[in-house]
Amino acid sequence: MEIRRSQLLYVPDAIFISWDNHKQCHVPGDQMGFLMTHKEVENLCDLLKKYLQTYTNQEIEEENKNLAISYSRKKPKTETKRLKRKGHVYLLEDSGGYIKIGCSQDVKKRIENIQSNNPTIRVLRLIETSDIAGLESELHKAFANKRIRGEWFLLTKDDIKQIEEIVETAKQ
Repeated sequence: MEIRRSQLLYVPDAIFISWDNHKQCHVPGDQMGFLMTHKEVENLCDLLKKYLQTYTNQEIEEENKNLAISYSRKKPKTETKRLKRKGHVYLLEDSGGYIKIGCSQDVKKRIENIQSNNPTIRVLRLIETSDIAGLESELHKAFANKRIRGEWFLLTKDDIKQIEEIVETAKQ
């Protein structure tokens, strides 16, 4: 049975649940802190119920195997030579503990822009580099398995230390 994606309702790529110090769930929301409406949560619940009723684990595993085969057959894109640009790679943390790994040639302006949308964002690290896109890409690849959405990651303190090591190695 082929899994039909075209019939799925829109749901966010990631859903975040905020917790208090007593591990009590408060509200589902997205990475920018916007809360899901009752209707969005109801739609998501309906979608998940339908998914559980429609597909078996075996069908899902088969579909995932087929996708893996399909992706492995695609020829890798040839990389075009990109220009190295000086600037900063930054690590920003939101109040939920999610970390954004991004880059900018005008880091002050970029951070002000992000903080205007989410004032609880704090700067963890600014890394000056002669190749912002290269370093950012290297960090994104290193933590791809911890990516939540886009440039947002769920990283541990050990991961932050590993970033420091990657940066030091890149400088050499």
